[in-house]
Amino acid sequence: MKVREQAGKLAKWIAAIVYSILMITQIPAILSAIIFRSFVALLAKCFRPDLDGLLWSTTAALGMYLNTKPHNNCNIICAWFLRGELTPQRVRQLFMERFTSNERENLKYKKLRQSYTFFLGYGFWKRNTDFGISNHIREYDYREEMELPEPCNVENITEVLSELEGKEWRENQSPWELLIVNGVLDSKRGGTQTCLMFRCDHTLMDGYSIYGFIDTLFGNKTTFPGKTPGKTPGKTPGKMKVSIAEKLREFIMIPYATVSSLVPIVLGKKIYNGKLSNDVRCVFSPTIPVDRIKRIARFYNVSYKAGVYLCIQRTLAKAMIDAKIPIVENLSACSIEPISNGMGHPGGLVNEFYTVPTLLPTFIEPVSRHVRQIEKRLSEIKSWNVGLGSKYLTHAGACFPVFLRRFFFDICTRYGLSYTVSIFPCPTQPEYFDGFEVTKFLPVLGTYRFLGMIILTGGTNHEIVFSFCVNSMIFQSEETTRKLGDLIYDEINEVLKTIP
Repeated sequence: MKVREQAGKLAKWIAAIVYSILMITQIPAILSAIIFRSFVALLAKCFRPDLDGLLWSTTAALGMYLNTKPHNNCNIICAWFLRGELTPQRVRQLFMERFTSNERENLKYKKLRQSYTFFLGYGFWKRNTDFGISNHIREYDYREEMELPEPCNVENITEVLSELEGKEWRENQSPWELLIVNGVLDSKRGGTQTCLMFRCDHTLMDGYSIYGFIDTLFGNKTTFPGKTPGKTPGKTPGKMKVSIAEKLREFIMIPYATVSSLVPIVLGKKIYNGKLSNDVRCVFSPTIPVDRIKRIARFYNVSYKAGVYLCIQRTLAKAMIDAKIPIVENLSACSIEPISNGMGHPGGLVNEFYTVPTLLPTFIEPVSRHVRQIEKRLSEIKSWNVGLGSKYLTHAGACFPVFLRRFFFDICTRYGLSYTVSIFPCPTQPEYFDGFEVTKFLPVLGTYRFLGMIILTGGTNHEIVFSFCVNSMIFQSEETTRKLGDLIYDEINEVLKTIP
């Protein structure tokens, strides 16, 4: 095993040297792309006064396709269930008070009045002159396309979320909406509740931006767990504190880290083969106390993240067995890493994260060996240089016309990646929207083009939910796909049984 690891590291160093040479030779191409991009921006300023700046970095990577076609973009959906009745009229009133009447917040959230389009091969923000709040904050009105019975229950809402995930957006309208459903039956406490479904194109914002918007709308201040690393007076909270010497060493290591992150794409094995369909289903686990995952992490002396990935990997193995698919020894997963935590998020509507592919063992016995291997793999993608390498690739890619970025993205996602995982933390305190208690939270991160499965965690009241957004081609069995939520719930309990 040690000989194999040493040979693997040597191969990565050789590849890193080759990669560095290739990148040096590509400098003229990158500089030419930057010059052409600047020229396009100048032309847009002269001839397209309706455009309001280029899409950049991660936002440019998310906005490579027009969102006016179904299943053509990545949507985020957050469904909160409130104890009480909150009407669209009341929410619109709050929006007018908190955003329209407040010049500072109006500027901070100006993307709420923007969509995006393409001009000469590049994505641009586009101002919507006919913005109307009733087009965005309204009663659920997709009843003909995605029927909701009256009265409906939580199970009916979850079925609708699968349809909303791939729903296209209206042309010339900012891609976000807050849909309100009153009279949702509460099977646990009796009576009815309100469901708020916030849906947006991921190009507009990330998860922390959504919470920032909701906090501003309802006058809240949501806090998330964890200490803020590197927090010092006068410094931006949530940013990693790195010495100059460490930065220099890590900068030299960027080619090696970049090659390491590309290995899972090249050598990774997929769960499925063939072309993905447009049939996508969203499946949710029952609510799970956060302390259960923390207990697993504490006992095996690993990070909370490793505990989550352990349960995900073992669940996917059980799903492959259930679907009669051969278990792949190592699966290629794309991990979404926030640049800063909730306290260090810059605010407004931004996308502050990077993605790193990694190879993770699917199923190993005993559990202790499995979770430590996962922890080792995850620790390799946490370093400063891996993040910088990923951001460099994203920044450099945004300089090129969109057809070239689509081509590269197509190759990467078709070749080795099976799924993406985003671990979003659960707020540390109970949540209230306009005085109404949040009783349940269901998150959805939609599939994006050729990524067939997105796994997301989120929650409220110290309880998390695992959300699986799965293309039908992944397991090729709707029965297996529908079981995923229960499978991971059972797997967590099975892992807990290994703890004395």
